[in-house]
Amino acid sequence: MARGDQIYAYRELLNLQGVYAHHGIDCGDGSVIHYRKPSEIVER
Repeated sequence: MARGDQIYAYRELLNLQGVYAHHGIDCGDGSVIHYRKPSEIVER
């Protein structure tokens, strides 16, 4: 992948497959910036 590429994975939501997608951005150095809601806990 290249720097700035969008990464996503479909997740199960309420027992339905492919309804929810988790998104992130490739930083180009082996790390990923994950999209999260402001109310979620940040993990490092």
